[in-house]
Amino acid sequence: LREKGFDHFYGTTNHTDGHFRYPKFVYRNSQRVELAGNTLYQGPHYDLDLYRKEAMEWLAGRGGKPFFLILSLPVPHASLAAPEEALARVRGGIAGEKSAKRNHYGGTKEVKASYAAMVTLVDDTVGEMLAKLREKGIDGDTLVMFTSDNGSHSEGGYHHSMLASNGPLRGGKRDLYEGGIRVPLVVRWPKGCPGGRVTDHPSAFWDYLPTFCELAGLPVPADTEGISFAPLLAGNEAAQKKHRSLYWEFHELGGRRAIQTGDWKLVQYGLKPGSFGKPQLYQLRDDEGERDDLAAKHPERVADMLRLMDAARVPNGRFPLPGLDALNR
Repeated sequence: LREKGFDHFYGTTNHTDGHFRYPKFVYRNSQRVELAGNTLYQGPHYDLDLYRKEAMEWLAGRGGKPFFLILSLPVPHASLAAPEEALARVRGGIAGEKSAKRNHYGGTKEVKASYAAMVTLVDDTVGEMLAKLREKGIDGDTLVMFTSDNGSHSEGGYHHSMLASNGPLRGGKRDLYEGGIRVPLVVRWPKGCPGGRVTDHPSAFWDYLPTFCELAGLPVPADTEGISFAPLLAGNEAAQKKHRSLYWEFHELGGRRAIQTGDWKLVQYGLKPGSFGKPQLYQLRDDEGERDDLAAKHPERVADMLRLMDAARVPNGRFPLPGLDALNR
């Protein structure tokens, strides 16, 4: 929406609406668009198809002007559903299907096939976007970034352990283990970013704003803790600044927090007032699956990282965690 800095918007505005693949309506800017025939669980209007089509039409009309486009693909997420033609493409490679109990996201009898079909549709959409950039002759000049907001989920009958969704990483969505917070970032920018590279540079979503500002020649807002990774994109790893530490916390499931500094990661669950859960310490370089808790072997490091955790947090009334809030008073 314009008041949030965008010229054009298309999608849902309520968090819950984004859980379902067949929404009953979406918004185009401030105009409500009714989707006749949709019942949340089925219908003629599949949300990914709606957003893909809108993005392609918007991109086609851009001419040669610079642009910034966020295409938030809603699958796989919560309600597991995919069009029949997408399911048919993956059924032959899926074994061991089990019926799922229906919940508020809608259970499905083809849990794995539905998940795989949705991932395939994401692949198709990315391919179509890249093809459109080539068609318009702006392929080389356009920075494309593909990532996700969290690891694989466990909803709608699916579990993150199915189909090896998180590979060797422990946990999934809502965890602060690597399976919950480590996500891929794939970058393609032929004229600005040398290809064929893999980096282990630790970054987070709060680094995107300063990165885009630097690339656009704009000043970086003073109230961000993000660090631009523009030098890394350009292939100048020696000039890339790094975070001293990265801190996360989660306010559901009893309260959770984690911090990473270098290759070391400290995780703590059960943040109850006066009775925090036992800290767990992992060395990610040799144990990315976080199986070997080294807290007992390195008590001084645990103590240092707990102090870093406490210093990193700023209480916020909208996201209270009583056990942690008391530490920062």
